[in-house]
Amino acid sequence: TPSVSTDNLYRFAMYRTGSKTPQYSDVVTLDFSHLIDYTVYPNPTTEYVDININQSKIDNATIRVVSLYGQVVLQQQISNATTTIHLELDKINAGQYIIFMDIKGKRSIDKKLTITK
Repeated sequence: TPSVSTDNLYRFAMYRTGSKTPQYSDVVTLDFSHLIDYTVYPNPTTEYVDININQSKIDNATIRVVSLYGQVVLQQQISNATTTIHLELDKINAGQYIIFMDIKGKRSIDKKLTITK
């Protein structure tokens, strides 16, 4: 029997053109335990951002702030981080960016970041 907190069950409802009765796909279980989620605040921001990691500890991570044009504007190595990482952004121009976090053996969820001046 699936656990509510860890098992993610999915199926598709497919409708043929003109039909109101769906056909359902098989139920599949997806495992998201390899994902690292985090929050970014304040966002929008002017001078800094704090990243709150929903893990007790992160070893050997790389955080990149990337412009919408693909230019890496900030890259920082993190070792032995606890729950909050502080990034200074005062030398970065105003605009829209994406935060990427590379952690060995894990995949992070990319986050949008808005910097205003």
